[in-house]
Order: sequence, then C-alpha cells, then structure tokens
Amino acid sequence: ILDDGRILSYSDDKTLRLWDEDGKFLELLEGHSDSISGVKILDDGRILSYSYDSTLRLWDKNGKFLEELKGHSGSISGVKILKDGRILSYSGDNTLRLWDNNGKFLELLEGHSDSINGVEILDDGRILSYSIENIFEYSDDDMINEVEILDNEIILSSSSDKTFEYPDYDFLNLNLWDNNGKFLEELKGHSGSISGVKILDDGRILSYSDDKTLR
Repeated sequence: ILDDGRILSYSDDKTLRLWDEDGKFLELLEGHSDSISGVKILDDGRILSYSYDSTLRLWDKNGKFLEELKGHSGSISGVKILKDGRILSYSGDNTLRLWDNNGKFLELLEGHSDSINGVEILDDGRILSYSIENIFEYSDDDMINEVEILDNEIILSSSSDKTFEYPDYDFLNLNLWDNNGKFLEELKGHSGSISGVKILDDGRILSYSDDKTLR
C-alpha cells in the first residue's frame, strides 16, 4: 500500500500493477523477464522491483520506467535501502552489489561461496551478510528455528521437536562489510546452517543455527 493509498501488486507473470484505493486498475509495469521477487518503495515514492531475471528496475511513483540495474548473474534474493538512499542488493550469484539511489552501480561485494540468504544493516552503517555453504540434507529433531529479543533484552529461542527432512548446510558464514562495501571480517564458529540474525540494541550481533547453538 503506497502512502497515498494506492495499491501496488506484483506477480509471477513478470509484471507489477498499480490500482487506486478502491481497486480500479491504473497502470501496468512491464519489463522484467521472470517472476518478481519483491518490491521496495523509496522515500521519494519511486518503486524498486527485483526479479528472478537477475535485474532490478526503478519506476517513478506513477509506474513510468526509469532505470534497469543490471550486473547480477543470479536471481535477486533481496534488497536493503541504506540510510543515505543507496541500494544494496544480494543474489543467488553469491554477491552483493551497491548502487546509488538512481541505480548507478558503485561496488561489488564478493567473498561468499554460495547464495546470500540474508542481510542486516547495523546502526553504524556496517553491513552483515550471511550465506549458505556446502549443501546436503539430513534429519534433525532439535533445531533452533526462532529467536525473539524481548523488551528486557532477554533472548527467547524456540526449537522444533519433530523429526523431518530439512535442506541443511554444512556451515554458513557471516561476513561484515563497511558501509562502502569493503570487507571487514568473517564471523566463524557455527557448525550448522544459520537460520537468522538479530541485532541487539547495544549493537551486538546474535546468530542462531541448526547446530543447536546461539552466538
């Protein structure tokens, strides 16, 4: 839902559509060559779409095409908008890319050896990415699958008690980058796939994994 009440939908049919607040069709946004993965609305109202076709597209607030962001060689897994308006995309091609707010390519962040499956932006602007490594399958009956930070900063985790086939990974690494995309540090220690990451109020990083540990 856009700030003015209009509705933006996106689909596996490779298109986005704008509708008024009563559901009347307004505009068809065409151009992607594969399913749309997701959409971000920029602060100025422009629309950023990203797709399994390995590209991102910028549109004005009325759906007029502005710019195609090309460079990734795998499907776009997600996008983060940095505080200064720059765009950070991450992909199944094992890389992250920084773009200015008009879609000009700035920096390639390389270092992961498999698909990026998550990114967090720290309060100081540093970038934390995490990536799957060395895929295999096994059954696990005690996997941590959820973490919440409560108001009193108590860490609450929950775990599955059912055995099931789960696509898992030998390990998963986290990488830290500065806010310009310079690699800073790899965070090692988990022996299983990392399910997710939380940033605590004091800036510390909490990761949780199917190796049954939190760090």
